[in-house]
Amino acid sequence: MPLGVGGAWAWPGSPPGPGRPLLTVRGPSRACPPVSLQGWWPTPERARRVPGRGTERADLARLPVLVCVGDVVQEQGRARPECASRCAVPIGSRPGESMARGMDIEQWRDELVAACRFGDESRAQALVRQPGSRKARALLEAMLEDPAPLVRQAAVFGLGELGGNASARRLKQQLALEEARGNFDGESVVEAITQALGHIEATRARDVLVRRLEHLTAGEAGRSDLNTVACALWRRRHPDLLPAVREAVARLDSTRPTPLHGLLVLLEKSPGELGTWAGDLSVPVEQKAEVLAVLTEEVPETLWATLPSFIATAHALADTAARQKGAATYYCEDLFALLLLHPEQLLPSLPEEARSRLREVARKCVAASSSPNCSLRAAVLLEHVGRPEDAPLIEAHRPAEPVLAKVFDDAARALHRLQES
Repeated sequence: MPLGVGGAWAWPGSPPGPGRPLLTVRGPSRACPPVSLQGWWPTPERARRVPGRGTERADLARLPVLVCVGDVVQEQGRARPECASRCAVPIGSRPGESMARGMDIEQWRDELVAACRFGDESRAQALVRQPGSRKARALLEAMLEDPAPLVRQAAVFGLGELGGNASARRLKQQLALEEARGNFDGESVVEAITQALGHIEATRARDVLVRRLEHLTAGEAGRSDLNTVACALWRRRHPDLLPAVREAVARLDSTRPTPLHGLLVLLEKSPGELGTWAGDLSVPVEQKAEVLAVLTEEVPETLWATLPSFIATAHALADTAARQKGAATYYCEDLFALLLLHPEQLLPSLPEEARSRLREVARKCVAASSSPNCSLRAAVLLEHVGRPEDAPLIEAHRPAEPVLAKVFDDAARALHRLQES
């Protein structure tokens, strides 16, 4: 997969240090083989928001891993230049310094597109702010007319940063234009628009998202599209959304749960009801997985108390998840991914019993030879909730692939340090 064209980048846990790889572990297809990525990383928030980085929110940390060194992306041993586009020109100075010295409009645009293309959200945000909101809006709206989809995606990101009803109104117009294109380029911009609307705190933005939801469910909607709009609506959650989401779910021609089903559960249930539902082993695990998928967008503090119930389900499924790849495995993967998005907040909030159960699940899953992805996430999780005696287990299941092996080595090393201290 070309760098910057689709994809959702996420580091499962703390951002990597120098030389530590960025890893994602499952693609839109569950059979997607792992590869590797080194050299740079976005934060989880940056990964979700910058165009070209967050195409499938439920599949955060599921995409193939790439290796990026300088200007070259390597995928499974193949290398190809990815910076030939004029959109990705090298920038020698900081954005603020460039503008202060009189950066021209073309340079500003190129820098913004490059920042969005390579997932540098803080840089992209700084560039949007530099000209002032009025001038930036005019420049961004002009970029929406560009034939290059990466330029239009960057413009969408910028308008989302500016926010307000004016941005929501313009993005609504652009949404109709991009939907009418009926091609991959248009779809990539539609996705960026949906994500941007999810970050605009204006009633009009929520209305546009509902219109997008109705458009999708009137036809044959793909899972990725449903996931993107479900996560955007979760960010803009409001009781008034319930009727529209219920109607959309009723229109779906699907016998399997979708992200919209997960969104509906979250909107319908109080935190207490959600905790009871999550702990009910009679509820299909596939339905619970869709709730976890939507929660990867945002886990409000009011729902932290429900996490032990989701962990209890994983504890009941751990033996099955480790033994054979299937729904139980994917559920554990999704739970690990959710907890590792914000480990410094979510893990300390867990009661001791839930942490102990989570450790047991991770210990079983780290040995899951049928699912390298589940094993990888379990190893990273043990770095946070494990004990020194877990280090030999991690080392015993260290994969041969060098980049993935380093993740296991780092986790084992961290646990050994606990013993030394």
